[in-house]
Amino acid sequence: MAIIESIRKLNNSQFGSFGEYIFEYLHSEHGIERKHSENTDFILNGRSIDVKSARFFTEIRTTPKKYNRGKIDSVDFAYIQFYANFVICSVQRQVLFQLEYSFIEKLFLEWQGKRKARVISSVPKISSKFKTNLTNIKECISKHFISLGLESRIIYRTNQYKFGKESPGNLLPNKIKSGSVTIFLNFKSHEISESNINEIIAFRDTNSYGFCKLKAPKLHIPKVDLNQLSTDYKFKTLNELFANFKVHDQLLHGTQTGSAIQRQSK
Repeated sequence: MAIIESIRKLNNSQFGSFGEYIFEYLHSEHGIERKHSENTDFILNGRSIDVKSARFFTEIRTTPKKYNRGKIDSVDFAYIQFYANFVICSVQRQVLFQLEYSFIEKLFLEWQGKRKARVISSVPKISSKFKTNLTNIKECISKHFISLGLESRIIYRTNQYKFGKESPGNLLPNKIKSGSVTIFLNFKSHEISESNINEIIAFRDTNSYGFCKLKAPKLHIPKVDLNQLSTDYKFKTLNELFANFKVHDQLLHGTQTGSAIQRQSK
């Protein structure tokens, strides 16, 4: 079936997102709430639900397999299994629903349409000049935090204004490292330069546990509510970042003037 091939081609992140979309759609009239934090994707009837999906396209089954990858107290695993004949969702092997692929195809097209609606069709390609600027900015930041004994993960956006309070999907680190810092460079436009930085968000990865998440993030990816983020993590310039970033709850001291990039390169 064409729909099976389409699902087979999804990467793991996309496949997980589609599984969550199916679960949420089928419980939309039952007061389901998105959470996407603390090992919980949804709250349903007061219970925490973590949705897991798996592909078994070579198998034909009418009863579900058991999810055997660990158990978390107070969290129920909803296991969505894609077989050759049906899609089955179960909790502790109790079947919640069994769906035919004709219906799955309908949901797939809806999910795909919502994903595409968020894709900006004409993002200008980054010029060689801006690539060089970005490399220099990243190197400047990396050197600074290396001097503090910290590893840095640097991401950026040139169109954050279109997303409002919704953070990038990769702002939250996939793996928390005690000696790592995440830096998000928010540029005013597609012009990448130190003078065109609108805002910088920087935090120790270990601090991200307490960030306020959006209740209904797009594409079911956990996102931070940037409006609720403490000003302790927000900076206007590289100079301000280097002077005021808190390490071990203490301010870094030192007056810094001029271009941060020029200063670091000396």
